Amino acid sequence: MTVLGISDPWIWGVLILIIIFTLICVIYGIVNWNNGYMMEFIIRIVEDIVKIEVIDDEAKVLRKVSDVIIDKDTFEVTDLVLKKPGFNNAEDVIPIDMVKVIGDKVILKGEFVL
Repeated sequence: MTVLGISDPWIWGVLILIIIFTLICVIYGIVNWNNGYMMEFIIRIVEDIVKIEVIDDEAKVLRKVSDVIIDKDTFEVTDLVLKKPGFNNAEDVIPIDMVKVIGDKVILKGEFVL
């Protein structure tokens, strides 16, 4: 018996398995879309930014970034946290709007009073 010019049942079996596994992969991708991948990306961003020196527009070193605040809905960095020196665990929060550039150093727009 020949169907679509293919008479070997083994070839038909392989074609059917390919279609089934393709559907399984598509369904798995839809179900697990962005499941966990975004958190890995955010962790990398935080690891890259933490401990970078923060300087103002006059090149005065303020402190180092101790933490990053991220919006859980948009996954955008909203604030940088600078720990105050001492044992009181006080922190200063710098809104991301005050940041000019993030690279080897974090450069702020204008003078920031801590």
